[in-house]
Formats: sequence, structure tokens, C-alpha cells
Amino acid sequence: MRRLTSALESYEGALLIASHDLPFLESVGITRWILLDDELQETDADEIRELFGSAESTRAGTV
Repeated sequence: MRRLTSALESYEGALLIASHDLPFLESVGITRWILLDDELQETDADEIRELFGSAESTRAGTV
């Protein structure tokens, strides 16, 4: 994982990365975008944790 992270950090082009590994995403310093209600919005790791943490609680019935 360190080699991949290092390679991505030095790459100067555009990349599309899909991952559920938030520490990995934070380590490569990407700009996060999320599609909600048919609108593409820039977001950050904290907002993603909040959104998906809430979704997990809702699915588990522990709102």
C-alpha cells in the first residue's frame, strides 16, 4: 500500500479512485466528490463519515 500511495502522490495527472479505505484516501490527498440528490458536491472525509455512519445506523435500525 505504501508503494501505491507514493506513486499516486507523485503523479501529476488526473485519477479516479474508488475506495472505502478512508485512511488511504486521506494519505493521497484527493478531492472528494459525492453525488447526492442528483447534485455533484465537493466534500471531505468528515462529511462522508457522518453521511455513511448515519446510513449504517439507519440500516441497523439504531437511528
